[in-house]
Amino acid sequence: MENRHIDLSKVVRKFDSIEASIEGPKEAKNGKMFYKASFMENTADDGGYLSQAKEYVKCFFEDSHSFIFRACEKAIENGTALKIKGARVIMPTPQEFYILDAEGKRIPKKNGGFRKASSITLFLMADENPASAFAAQCNQITNNDAWIKAEVAEDEADAEEETAKTATKKK
Repeated sequence: MENRHIDLSKVVRKFDSIEASIEGPKEAKNGKMFYKASFMENTADDGGYLSQAKEYVKCFFEDSHSFIFRACEKAIENGTALKIKGARVIMPTPQEFYILDAEGKRIPKKNGGFRKASSITLFLMADENPASAFAAQCNQITNNDAWIKAEVAEDEADAEEETAKTATKKK
């Protein structure tokens, strides 16, 4: 991702909040208050076709999205409609990684392998930095040790070990 410029306007799908979907205020485990909204794909960009496969939900915390948080608060109090813009962007990762379940274990496929991915899907607001969000996701993959490492065949590893032993004996 470093030194690469991505024109987000070419890879972003735009979304609008569903007016009646704003819920809150709710309290998170850390004591912070938040509102939650559901988003639907803006079909105007795609000739009126809807291609969204799942619902996107975004939380607006009082400290990180204070402006939207206050707007949600006001809309709920007054009973007025509120529209919020969001965007989905898919960014390729430098290498493949395993998809993990809630317990941090690799998710198996029916054919015996494990589910893999080579890109990260982010759902962002206009004020969020895609590069920072991407870096945070990559750090999470690193923390979970989910990157797929190039596996060296056991025979090759044994051969390398033998070569190292004979080289040290000759000295």
